[in-house]
Amino acid sequence: MENREKWTLTILRIGSDDFSSDLEDAQFRFGRHKRELSDPEQDATSLSSGLVELVREANLEEQALETGFAVELSTIDRSLPEWKEFWSTATIFPDVPWRSPRTLYTSSSGSSVEVIQILTCSSPTREMPGRIFIRAAPLQESVVFWAMDNEVFKSQHARQMKLDHWITIQESDSIPETFAPQKEQIPLPGPSNKPSGFLDRRR
Repeated sequence: MENREKWTLTILRIGSDDFSSDLEDAQFRFGRHKRELSDPEQDATSLSSGLVELVREANLEEQALETGFAVELSTIDRSLPEWKEFWSTATIFPDVPWRSPRTLYTSSSGSSVEVIQILTCSSPTREMPGRIFIRAAPLQESVVFWAMDNEVFKSQHARQMKLDHWITIQESDSIPETFAPQKEQIPLPGPSNKPSGFLDRRR
């Protein structure tokens, strides 16, 4: 099957994030394949509302907080209950030509995910699909073993705690909404013609 019809993203729990017990606050790394695994110092680490909803609907919250989960995406109509339909609502085009457009997809419940269009020199640019079906799935054991071998889950108890672990910031209507720092959320990849197996040896 061509990858424009079904593709995946692997999301791995960051072991050094010892203080988060909720999906909304937990930190993760992500990648279509192992060599593309994100850098938590530079890339997004938080889950979008759509991903949080998918994980909970699949009863994978405990596994996700321990090791992570896989995200499966498809442009084919999926009638099974574990698949959730997301509709394209808005696209942001970058100011520079080498960056990819980002499209916001929203579900009927109001949760959302951001999808990045995959651009390559070898294939023509295609429009993003009007709707995408997405589900959360358990990680394959081989991926978990690879992450363990590469110390993705390694804990670092000696690191300095962040300020918000020591104090509670009181919410107030007088504080502008723009004052609160916004955590960048993990985007999903759009359709691609290239293989996206996380442990693919060709990567």
